[in-house]
Order: sequence, then C-alpha cells, then structure tokens
Amino acid sequence: MGTNTKQKRLAGARLNHLRQGVSGVNLLYETDLRVLRQGVEHDSFTLEEIGTDQAELEKLRSQNCKSLAREWLRRLRSPGRWSEHYEQGLAILKQGVRDGDFTLGNPDIGTDEGELEWLRAENCKSLVQKKLELLRSKMNTCKGILASLLEEVSKSGQPLETFGTSGESLEKLWSVTVKDEDEGEEEK
Repeated sequence: MGTNTKQKRLAGARLNHLRQGVSGVNLLYETDLRVLRQGVEHDSFTLEEIGTDQAELEKLRSQNCKSLAREWLRRLRSPGRWSEHYEQGLAILKQGVRDGDFTLGNPDIGTDEGELEWLRAENCKSLVQKKLELLRSKMNTCKGILASLLEEVSKSGQPLETFGTSGESLEKLWSVTVKDEDEGEEEK
C-alpha cells in the first residue's frame, strides 16, 4: 500500500470519527481536524479525495465544540462521579463555547454564568464531602487529602459547617491521621 493510500485511509478514519461527534470526554476532534489539514497542506491528499470539503470540516468543528460543551454541562449537573474534574470540566465547557462561537444560553448550550457558578460550588461541595468521607472512614489517612479538602473548602467560599463538619472535627481527624501515619512509619 502506497504512502498516499495509507494516509488517505487514515484521513478517512479521522473524518468518520469527526462525523460521529464527541462522545464522553473526547477532545480528539481538534487532533482529527489538525491531521486532516496537515495532510492537505503536505499534498498527501485533497479534501475531495477523502469525501469532504472545507465547509463540512467547519460544520463538524462547530458541532463537536457544542457537543463537548453540552456533555460537560451534563456531567457538572450530576455532581459525584465528575466532581474531581469540575474545574477541568468548566474550562472545557467554556472553551467549547468560545471555540464554537456560541452563547451559554439557549438554544446553544442551555445554561448561564449563574448556573455555572452554582455548579462549581456544588461540585466543590461534593468533592469536599467525598474527601471527608475518606478521612472519616480511615480508608485513606493521607495528609494530602486533608490539605486538598481544606483547599476545596477555601475555593468554595463556604464555612466548614456547610459540609457537615467543623474546625474542631478536622483537628481531630488531623491528629488521628498524623498519629496513624507516624505509627505506620515507625513499624517499617
């Protein structure tokens, strides 16, 4: 198989991937577009040879930007599983809006800055609660979790009581965590 034939076949696969749209956290649409454009620039193939044109590529780019933003909005609206990635998700959502030249509102994405701020706070709260559960269950007594938890509480701008704990309770967890880790190191 010649180099151009192989490159055309790979370009066709990239084009099909773009036509399928964004699924999950797929950010590959940018890579797919870049590979197609580079193939054309290096005279490996033409867009017509792989069954597309510049207008379709632009349409696919726009659709993928919108799909990605909507996917992350869906995830952010379901705190829990995605809470650990809320900052990344918000950034990707906003990038999709910018890159696709959309608005946050309807009919484009279906949200607004107020909801995004509320979702940020809710996902932050969910993450803090997860880390508290880990500390309380002693499944993980890592000092890093407590430090990360305090960082998220700070980012949330809410008092510890909002999360069902207090400074006194965290001090107890801290002293148990430090004691358990110190005893573990002595046993080694």
